[in-house]
Amino acid sequence: MARVKWSNDLLDIYYKMRPKMGSGDLMEFASHGFIGNAIRFFTKKDVNHTAIVWHVDEFKRVRDRKFIMEALDFGIELNLMSCRLKEYKGDVYWYPLKEEYHHLRDEVASICLLAEGRTDEIRYDYLSLFRNMWTKVSVDVKKNSFCSEFAQWALQGAKILSPPLEKALRPGEFDNLGIYHPRIKIYSWKG
Repeated sequence: MARVKWSNDLLDIYYKMRPKMGSGDLMEFASHGFIGNAIRFFTKKDVNHTAIVWHVDEFKRVRDRKFIMEALDFGIELNLMSCRLKEYKGDVYWYPLKEEYHHLRDEVASICLLAEGRTDEIRYDYLSLFRNMWTKVSVDVKKNSFCSEFAQWALQGAKILSPPLEKALRPGEFDNLGIYHPRIKIYSWKG
């Protein structure tokens, strides 16, 4: 299967960094839309959406492909990262997981995959998303989840975040945990 590469110069940094990405790495997004701007205004952070990288080498035809798991409108979704970036209007940052946690990457991938597609059980948690702008909410992914809460839940389930945090993180708060190297901007939309 031939790999498709769009002739979009905006993806050049992503394609350069892609081989280094693995499950458990983090992606954070800063959209230029109304909701993204509102979230950043209330949280005082420069990003408004969080996703977790999902990658496995076991599938022959997708070895060189990278995916993200993210909580979106209809639940937890697995999305091909290059497709997500191709249409994105904003900036995207990659947070590489520190080496001491690399042995837990498969655990993160398993936790994420088992949550994907459970749209009948896990819906997007708009109420907690808006409550989280003013006060921290508890981490609870049993029925509802928002983006950074899902990423935090997966990291806690894999014991990368141990002991678990009681309150849900907001986008932009993961860099203070000490589990990631400094972020790298991998995509920037100029509109």
